[in-house]
Amino acid sequence: MSLVKNQEIELQIESFSSEGSGVGHYDKMAVFVSGAVVGDKALVHIIKAKKTYAIGKAVKILKPSKDRTDSDC
Repeated sequence: MSLVKNQEIELQIESFSSEGSGVGHYDKMAVFVSGAVVGDKALVHIIKAKKTYAIGKAVKILKPSKDRTDSDC
């Protein structure tokens, strides 16, 4: 199943990209997610969908990573 722009999916973030985005996989497709860290389970809004990858934004953290911390400010 291909992803399409404006679709929302639940995604487990597995690693970071070289640009600092979280990376998860959906049906063997890499999804680069801003606003998520490794270990997060997030609701992701797809901004751009290509044949082999997609770019999305975390709209809600469903289950935060154990490594996630709150900022001091």
